[in-house]
Formats: sequence, structure tokens, C-alpha cells
Amino acid sequence: PWPDAPLKANAVRFRPEDVRIDDVSPQLRGTIVSVVYLGDRTRLIVDAGAARPVVLETSERRGFSRGSPVGLSIDARGFLVLPEAT
Repeated sequence: PWPDAPLKANAVRFRPEDVRIDDVSPQLRGTIVSVVYLGDRTRLIVDAGAARPVVLETSERRGFSRGSPVGLSIDARGFLVLPEAT
């Protein structure tokens, strides 16, 4: 839920660091399509059913694997709203 959502938006963007893995009450559910280990963090590419995949980076130490389901939540304070053209 996003209580401050604009009535009309062309798109909403967010940075990978604003997404977190959420196994309890996720806003999105998807499937991991790519896992890249970057040393102190892991970058996941997740198919959540949108036109573009969700990219996130996490410092969680887990055995992430391609094809696994994952729940995600996004910090709405990091949303960049692109308004509809008028």
C-alpha cells in the first residue's frame, strides 16, 4: 500500500537499495531470474510480472537460487514518480 500515491502516474521508479526481501508481508511476489554475488552484497533480478524485472541488492546471506520464489517490499519514500504527459 502506498497512501501518498498520485492519482495519475506514467511510471514509478525506485533504486535497488530501496527494495528489501520480505517473507512475512510482501508487497510483491516474484521469481528470481538472476543472482550476482558482489562481495558484501548480492544483486537479484526478479520477475514480478511487470514489463521490466525488479532489481535489488541485499546484504542478507542466503543461498539465493534462480527459479526460487521471493517476496519483496519497497520503501515508498524512495519512489520517483513520472507523471502522465498532458
